[in-house]
Amino acid sequence: MNAQPTTPPRVSIVIPFLNEEGTLRELKERIQSTLDQAKISFELIFIDDGSNDGSLALAQTLSREDARVRVFSFRHNCGKAAALQIGFENTFGEFVFTMDADLQDAPEELPGLLSMLLEGNWDLVSGWKQKRHDPISKT
Repeated sequence: MNAQPTTPPRVSIVIPFLNEEGTLRELKERIQSTLDQAKISFELIFIDDGSNDGSLALAQTLSREDARVRVFSFRHNCGKAAALQIGFENTFGEFVFTMDADLQDAPEELPGLLSMLLEGNWDLVSGWKQKRHDPISKT
């Protein structure tokens, strides 16, 4: 696990996941590209909620490749709320965002959301999925 950064990042992104081996690298790369281009310092907090595929190993690899990525894991599924709590307890950023790991949240929206927070008129900003890809049972 990586230690606390010497300079706190502007943004912490908390990402709980369960069996998302197929999406984690792309998600990390899209976040990195978007925030590096916008010159926004960040950290990624991945929380494995008991995956039984290669997700945890991949997240650990991403952490070894990039000091801005930290990984926490549960031995078994504890639920999204527990995963988010661990993430929130371990952030160093001035602002905290949450994202799902399934690529349905667009990392490209992060600079705009941060811009709204920086206006100073809001304590919280939220996005929503205009075009959902979930099964009807989730919507």
